[in-house]
Amino acid sequence: MKQLLLCVPLAFIISRTQAQAMIHYTNGIELYEETNYFEAVDEFTKAITIDPSYSEAYMRRGDSKRKLSDYDGAIVDYQRVADSDKELHYEALANIAFCLELSREPEKAYSIYAQLIRDYPNNVEVRLNRAMLRQGFEDYAGALEDYSEAIELEPTNSEAHTSSGYVLFLLERFEEAIMACTNALTLNPQEGVALRVRALAYKKVGKIDAACSDWRTLLEIDPTETTFSQIAKHCN
Repeated sequence: MKQLLLCVPLAFIISRTQAQAMIHYTNGIELYEETNYFEAVDEFTKAITIDPSYSEAYMRRGDSKRKLSDYDGAIVDYQRVADSDKELHYEALANIAFCLELSREPEKAYSIYAQLIRDYPNNVEVRLNRAMLRQGFEDYAGALEDYSEAIELEPTNSEAHTSSGYVLFLLERFEEAIMACTNALTLNPQEGVALRVRALAYKKVGKIDAACSDWRTLLEIDPTETTFSQIAKHCN
């Protein structure tokens, strides 16, 4: 009975401590959503001080630091989560890769994406993110490889087909770009980027009527679309 009496206050103390940490965490979330990132960092730090195992607080403090362009500080927080929390492991590593992109360290970002692909071989998002990184640094062959792998994993992903079509256009593989964009539009007829890229690819291969059809469709979808000049110049 004495042992039980001792445990009750201890459980109460633990519960109260966690509640206090959660209050600071919730305050931090509200401040983050209000774009008060400095104050959000302070609140998440208070939550972590109370509960050093609070993975979500580390994660959101990392988000706040990233918004403040403190990429090194954000990476430290994300790495802490990646090393200690299996449920948040993927999100933490993906955020580290994003910070490395923002800090213009593509080779390190590639390394993180490679680790993510090993750990999550069926994850489409990882391949799309690495493809966009490669595309941003004009590694179009590498980007196309990642987009192709994403399509193999998820054939109905219209974004992957559209992005593949855009890279093929940049590589001046216009017929293949048309095919990729057509695949995207089969999945999502309202995909404006796919229509725009396909129209330009049609123009490059001399299929002006097909290009005009896509430009007109763009105007139907979005009357503010800036294709009037193309239609006036090339279409009857």
